[in-house]
Amino acid sequence: MYAPAGELIMIDVPEGIYGLTAQVGAHVNTSAEGIPVPQRDLTIFSRNLLFPGKNYLRNLYGGLVYILPAAPLGRQVEL
Repeated sequence: MYAPAGELIMIDVPEGIYGLTAQVGAHVNTSAEGIPVPQRDLTIFSRNLLFPGKNYLRNLYGGLVYILPAAPLGRQVEL
Protein backbone atom coordinates (compact mmCIF):
# COMPACT_ATOMS: atom_id res chain seq x y z
CA MET A 1 0.00 0.00 0.00
CA TYR A 2 1.00 3.61 -0.53
CA ALA A 3 -0.10 6.66 1.46
CA PRO A 4 -0.27 9.87 -0.60
CA ALA A 5 1.54 12.88 0.89
CA GLY A 6 -0.54 14.46 3.67
CA GLU A 7 -3.58 12.26 3.01
CA LEU A 8 -5.46 10.61 5.86
CA ILE A 9 -5.47 6.81 5.55
CA MET A 10 -7.44 4.25 7.55
CA ILE A 11 -6.26 0.79 8.60
CA ASP A 12 -8.98 -1.49 9.97
CA VAL A 13 -7.54 -4.06 12.39
CA PRO A 14 -9.65 -7.12 13.32
CA GLU A 15 -10.72 -7.72 16.92
CA GLY A 16 -8.17 -9.52 19.07
CA ILE A 17 -5.13 -8.41 17.04
CA TYR A 18 -2.56 -6.48 19.06
CA GLY A 19 1.15 -5.71 18.70
CA LEU A 20 1.12 -4.18 15.22
CA THR A 21 2.75 -0.91 14.20
CA ALA A 22 2.15 0.94 10.93
CA GLN A 23 5.07 2.81 9.38
CA VAL A 24 4.52 5.32 6.57
CA GLY A 25 7.65 6.12 4.58
CA ALA A 26 11.17 4.82 5.12
CA HIS A 27 13.62 7.65 4.62
CA VAL A 28 15.97 9.27 7.13
CA ASN A 29 18.32 12.06 6.05
CA THR A 30 21.54 11.36 7.94
CA SER A 31 23.72 13.53 5.68
CA ALA A 32 22.44 16.72 7.37
CA GLU A 33 23.17 15.65 10.97
CA GLY A 34 25.26 18.26 12.75
CA ILE A 35 24.11 21.09 10.50
CA PRO A 36 22.64 23.84 12.72
CA VAL A 37 19.78 24.71 10.34
CA PRO A 38 19.23 21.82 7.90
CA GLN A 39 17.44 22.67 4.64
CA ARG A 40 15.19 19.59 4.83
CA ASP A 41 13.61 17.47 7.53
CA LEU A 42 15.88 14.77 8.92
CA THR A 43 13.19 12.16 9.54
CA ILE A 44 10.33 11.84 7.08
CA PHE A 45 8.68 8.63 8.22
CA SER A 46 6.19 8.06 11.01
CA ARG A 47 5.17 5.08 13.14
CA ASN A 48 1.84 4.51 14.88
CA LEU A 49 0.69 1.66 17.12
CA LEU A 50 -2.38 -0.08 15.72
CA PHE A 51 -5.32 -1.26 17.81
CA PRO A 52 -8.41 -3.30 16.92
CA GLY A 53 -10.89 -1.21 14.97
CA LYS A 54 -10.31 1.73 12.65
CA ASN A 55 -6.94 3.47 12.94
CA TYR A 56 -6.43 6.79 11.17
CA LEU A 57 -2.97 8.13 10.34
CA ARG A 58 -1.17 10.45 7.97
CA ASN A 59 2.34 11.48 7.09
CA LEU A 60 3.23 14.87 5.63
CA TYR A 61 5.46 13.22 3.01
CA GLY A 62 3.48 10.03 2.34
CA GLY A 63 5.22 6.84 1.26
CA LEU A 64 4.95 3.09 1.39
CA VAL A 65 2.93 1.64 4.28
CA TYR A 66 4.66 -1.08 6.28
CA ILE A 67 2.97 -3.23 8.94
CA LEU A 68 5.49 -4.23 11.61
CA PRO A 69 4.52 -6.95 14.11
CA ALA A 70 6.06 -6.88 17.60
CA ALA A 71 6.22 -10.70 17.45
CA PRO A 72 5.07 -13.37 14.97
CA LEU A 73 1.28 -13.68 15.00
CA GLY A 74 1.30 -17.26 13.73
CA ARG A 75 -1.34 -16.51 11.10
CA GLN A 76 -2.18 -14.19 8.26
CA VAL A 77 -4.26 -11.12 9.17
CA GLU A 78 -6.46 -9.17 6.74
CA LEU A 79 -6.18 -5.40 7.27
